[in-house]
Amino acid sequence: MSEYEAKIATPRVDNPLLFACVQKGALLLDQKCPSWAQKINIKTLKIRDCYCCILAQLYGNYMLGKIALDIFSERSPPIDHGFGAYEKDAREVEKMWIKEIYARL
Repeated sequence: MSEYEAKIATPRVDNPLLFACVQKGALLLDQKCPSWAQKINIKTLKIRDCYCCILAQLYGNYMLGKIALDIFSERSPPIDHGFGAYEKDAREVEKMWIKEIYARL
């Protein structure tokens, strides 16, 4: 990992709740989609884009990913797993995902 990649991959952890959600999503992917981290293109990762987010890169689009992981109900919304984010949190959540990806490579 280059110095630049390490810098952008280090999330602000001022928001431990968001980080816990991303970690929960990463653990779910570890169980349901082994080697998922190797399939993610971090250069095109956009958490708020249904065709460039984590789920889209793994399953074709956001909705198919929600169905594959069985997280389309109100009891387990995708945002609870870090697969979605409010606009104000999007960049921070992307950095958190990048950190989880690098931890698995």
